[in-house]
Amino acid sequence: FLLAVHQGQRNTLGLAWLSVTQGELHLAQCAGDELEAWVARTAPSELLYSAGVTPAFEQRLKALRLSSSLSLTPRPDWQFDAALGQRKLLEQLKAASLQAWGADALPEAHAAAAAALGFAEHTQGRALSHLHSIRVQRSDELIDLPQTTRRNLELVQTLRGEDAPTLFSLLDTCLTGMGSRLLKSWLLAPQRDRTQATQRLAAITTLRAGTWQTLRSALKGTSDVERITARIALRQVRPRELVALQQSLHKAQQLAQALQGLADGALASIAAHLQPPAGCAEMLARAI
Repeated sequence: FLLAVHQGQRNTLGLAWLSVTQGELHLAQCAGDELEAWVARTAPSELLYSAGVTPAFEQRLKALRLSSSLSLTPRPDWQFDAALGQRKLLEQLKAASLQAWGADALPEAHAAAAAALGFAEHTQGRALSHLHSIRVQRSDELIDLPQTTRRNLELVQTLRGEDAPTLFSLLDTCLTGMGSRLLKSWLLAPQRDRTQATQRLAAITTLRAGTWQTLRSALKGTSDVERITARIALRQVRPRELVALQQSLHKAQQLAQALQGLADGALASIAAHLQPPAGCAEMLARAI
């Protein structure tokens, strides 16, 4: 992830983070003393900050870099502009208002978004046309896991800084990179609301009754559709990736059919989202 942090007024921080391989931008605003918790939660590889931050704030960022593999990148102060960020978000979403996403009253996060989007567009050399959604995350919606707790629990990294054995390495039997990334995000940012967890448990119970192994077999060989679609949007896709995308679209259709008819609301929703756009696989086959 690329994370941009804006030091706002009244001890408020604005955050915006994204991965160019995914089509979603995340926004958040938090109190100044929550910075370390949010960095641990998002686990970015690079952090952008304004060259105009206070010396004390910059020292906090440098302390974060020492305790992780985080890369710090200062950017000009004018790039962290709330009005610019709001305009960029509206253009990206092709919308007249951010109210539908609950992101209209987050000026500090808008400033961070301006820097994050500008930097990503600069490094990729073009607009991020595949980024079409934003998600606002709020501190009170997530379980608070301090950095020391995360480290001691060894969620994604051991106390010695290794990737295994950890809770994530033990749980991650996902057959696709997309599934592994989603599982890691669930572990790093657990929701307070039990509804999602309850729905997942109900879905697991339904799958283990007989469909589980069939779905795992169907998932084998599925390519990383998120990354391929991002490469298409950035005009960096290779022919073999288009072949892999076509095959994955056929697999998605088979998975959707396998899930249909199961008496579970969450699985029915997943089945609906798995249906590929009509004629897309056929168009790829003709082009290839």
